[in-house]
Amino acid sequence: MSKFSWRHFAQKGPDWWNPPAPADFQQSQLESIQALLEKDRPARVLEIGVGRGRATPWLRSSWTYVGVEVNRSLLMLAKADGVEPIALGTGTVLPFRTDAFGAVVAYDVLMHIWDRGGFLDECRRVLLPDGILVANFLRKFSPGWRRYVLAWLLHPLRMLGSRDRRFDLEKELRTAVSNRGFRTEFLMNRTSSPILVARKFAGSFTGRD
Repeated sequence: MSKFSWRHFAQKGPDWWNPPAPADFQQSQLESIQALLEKDRPARVLEIGVGRGRATPWLRSSWTYVGVEVNRSLLMLAKADGVEPIALGTGTVLPFRTDAFGAVVAYDVLMHIWDRGGFLDECRRVLLPDGILVANFLRKFSPGWRRYVLAWLLHPLRMLGSRDRRFDLEKELRTAVSNRGFRTEFLMNRTSSPILVARKFAGSFTGRD
């Protein structure tokens, strides 16, 4: 098991994830995700990794919203801000029945998930046939990645707290997601944090690494 398994994040204090309100770029991403959902018109949407509820306002609409968060402290803070319903759980072992959601959204989450196979298998399991998984990720060799590497070189002790973050190449991520039974496309793919849109293949599928 990776040292950055879900338990690593479940045990962190509430100050671990306290980003500022979404700035212009993050708002544009969330508006794009909201537009995707409005176009797809799912009956139920699952948000994985609610955190403090930063992305949640963009994920609520005519559909039924459900959230899941692995860190109990963050879950309680999100509930205090009105994020309901929200369950305690991890994206690699989701506490929901099969074929439960038309869409799964993981915003600012994929970069912290090291068991990609388990995560993708669970997302596929809880998605209805032709349902979509939407997640942003950190692009390797992007300007953001170069700033991250430079920060490690200049301030290694200060950067120890972000060692659980990972960056991806689009080609490698596309292969990993396709191998788990999804058709993939990418939005904002020249930015430091593109959006992955993965649609579940209908019918039976045996996952592979």
